[in-house]
Amino acid sequence: MNQRQRGYYRVNALLRALVEYRALDTEQIRTLFFNGIAYGRRKAQERLLKLHQRKRLQREKVDCVYTYYPDRQPGLIKHLLALNWVRIWLTMTCKSWEREESFIYEEVMDLCK
Repeated sequence: MNQRQRGYYRVNALLRALVEYRALDTEQIRTLFFNGIAYGRRKAQERLLKLHQRKRLQREKVDCVYTYYPDRQPGLIKHLLALNWVRIWLTMTCKSWEREESFIYEEVMDLCK
């Protein structure tokens, strides 16, 4: 597989992850997709800028960091980014035989009725 094909598969995986995670910041995307690459942070920024310019994803600056999301901005963005860091940590620390079955962000429990 050549460099162009690897980039194509990485971009498709990145766009699928954005739909699944609902919002990711630049560091989270670097950690997930550009971790072992030399100058991974810069490569992530370049790729995200190109995708934003082509209108494949949306972005907004939150606390001096760009946050990317697929179509519309989710509510409570800081809370969602914090939960995504937990999910990324779980994903990155899984052993080769383990996998994430599901990750439920929030569940409303009506216990006080």
